[in-house]
Amino acid sequence: MKRPGKPRGQHYLSHQAVDTDHGIILDVTVTPGDVNDSVPYLEQIERINSQIIPLQAAAADAAYDFPLAHRVLDDLGIAFFVRHQKHGDNSKTEFKHDDFRYDEENDLYVCPQGNPLRRNILTRTASGLYWQYIAQKADCKDCPLRHKCLSETDRRGARKLEHSYFRPAVSKHLDRRGEPVYQDAPMPVYETLLKLIADKDYFVITTNVDHCFQKAGFDKKRLFYTQGDYGLFQCSEPCCQETFDNEAVIREMVKRQEYMKVPTELLPVCPHCGKPLTMNLRSDNKFVEDEGWHRAAERYENFLPELFSRIYFAQTTEGVQPISGHEDESRAVLAAVQAALNKALTASKPTLSVSPEKTTYANADEVTVTLDCPTEGAEIYYTVDNSNTLTGSTVSDPTRTGKKYENQLSVSIGNIAGGTLYIRAAAKKDGKWSGIVRKDLTFAKGVKENAFVVDGKNYQSWSAASAAVKEGGTIVLNDDVQLTEEDKLPDVACTIRSAGETKYKLSGSPLTLNGDLTLENITYSVSRIYANGHDLTIANDVETARSWTAYNLYAGSTVDSTAAGTQRISVQAGNFAVIASGRGSTTHTASVDVTVGGTAEVELAGAYMGAKLDGDVRFTVADGVKLNQFLGEQSGGTVTGGLTLIISGAPTMSTGSYSTYKASVNKDSFGTLDLTHANADFITANRDKFTGFATVKPTA
Repeated sequence: MKRPGKPRGQHYLSHQAVDTDHGIILDVTVTPGDVNDSVPYLEQIERINSQIIPLQAAAADAAYDFPLAHRVLDDLGIAFFVRHQKHGDNSKTEFKHDDFRYDEENDLYVCPQGNPLRRNILTRTASGLYWQYIAQKADCKDCPLRHKCLSETDRRGARKLEHSYFRPAVSKHLDRRGEPVYQDAPMPVYETLLKLIADKDYFVITTNVDHCFQKAGFDKKRLFYTQGDYGLFQCSEPCCQETFDNEAVIREMVKRQEYMKVPTELLPVCPHCGKPLTMNLRSDNKFVEDEGWHRAAERYENFLPELFSRIYFAQTTEGVQPISGHEDESRAVLAAVQAALNKALTASKPTLSVSPEKTTYANADEVTVTLDCPTEGAEIYYTVDNSNTLTGSTVSDPTRTGKKYENQLSVSIGNIAGGTLYIRAAAKKDGKWSGIVRKDLTFAKGVKENAFVVDGKNYQSWSAASAAVKEGGTIVLNDDVQLTEEDKLPDVACTIRSAGETKYKLSGSPLTLNGDLTLENITYSVSRIYANGHDLTIANDVETARSWTAYNLYAGSTVDSTAAGTQRISVQAGNFAVIASGRGSTTHTASVDVTVGGTAEVELAGAYMGAKLDGDVRFTVADGVKLNQFLGEQSGGTVTGGLTLIISGAPTMSTGSYSTYKASVNKDSFGTLDLTHANADFITANRDKFTGFATVKPTA
């Protein structure tokens, strides 16, 4: 063997193809040690696909990112997921391959001096076929940039580039990187299992954490993942019995990772204590069993008694007649059997109801808790833990430290910082306990007496301040504010800003605009805002709180929406994803004008997945902005009118290998890219990053 980083000597390499879902080795090929990993790959893929099992998708690391692999797998109808490799340019010159712009329409390359390199001959290498593009010697002879483009020993006297013959297949696979779609392909074993039990009363308890059962179509209410879930984060401390969906941040990490590293700002931290988040996997005594985990456990616990009752509990002595002539003996036997059955029965799990029922309670809310048990003679015991005083990660067990339930109880958080109450209850009869029922109540942060100021008057209630503000008025914040699903934004156009220099935090549930809104001098921490056809302005003094999930601004809503005139969305600071449509399968009827400037860092989209924007959309991105992604139409999204992206000055483009700047993932050609007011250096460096636009200005 003679390969960089490998030992010298007589060695062999074992190349293995693995079914990663099930840990099964499908193919093994042994080669001499100096054979590159990519050489046997295609033979293995073709052998598995034709002789073992038809393949839907193949994945490989960057060593297998060679053009021939893209072409062969594309011909076989196999989706190819491979980490893109920036292929090295071994030329000993300052100008590398990436410094030359490819003109797809005329099939030629343009050098930094503006001269063409035209296609010449087709050459073959171990990894595929390549076209050679060569410049004219006359253009290179007196070129002022010759010393940067040609080495002193170059005998050709003209620059040469290589271009893969299989470039369309390579582009097809790599273009998928920008689509916000997970590739779910459950293996047939799960589908077969589902077919066997679909018409039966079943329940699945599993230590798997990869969602394969759910992907295959199993009812999620009949699944119990006892060991956790790859799709959830938890606090590493943990400071709370809460988990966090991680799909959005994982998508973002995938898009922005480079060389297996992600930006520091994407590292997830607990929104409560600031400690790092970790996977919700049972690996030590810090595993969080959140409300969803306990609900699944409860469903499983309920399933077993129901199943057993259909088998055993029908064997009551009720209605059984004594044997004639042996009445006394029969009655004695029946009494003993009934006593044994009664002794075997445990109390039913109590029911736990709360009033009022809310997702998030206001800080001062008091909640009435009612417990009941259908088992006659059973006693109920309960515990209430407060997240502000809870030590460790384990809540109290009502079978050990519970208080006997006598009457309805009233509970509240009792802390202006907000938090969670963990209520647990179990029933006991004849010394035997039922399963435990649970309920978690979340309370928002409270505010000071002068938390809101409208026209010089203080308010402690958001609803009162919202009702008091007049058209064009301002709500001034004197405290951090967490809004709940009951809190509504004002019905008039207004501004929300912090008093003085402190940027108070505005957080809470997704908000829907009822009038035009401007946000100034605040720390923004709202997961989603639905502009609902109204104008929305994020001023240049707004900061976004650190978060591992994206902050999304939608021009539309979660239902069909309409704008009266041209709807304007302006973002001048912060880190946001701006979408000109609504969310989900909705139609937003409007012409939308999105302006991004100042220090904003954004991802832009015209139509969300499955949503329709019925109208035109124009995006204007100014100098100083960081543009991380642009998708005019996401997968399944539709813009019925025109799409225009205008670039001014020299915005910063993401350098992540998964960033995409594409007019549509649904159409080959759509919309207009206007670079008329862009910096010349920006155009040279970034023009080719924008793909799929029907019109590009200027044309050259």
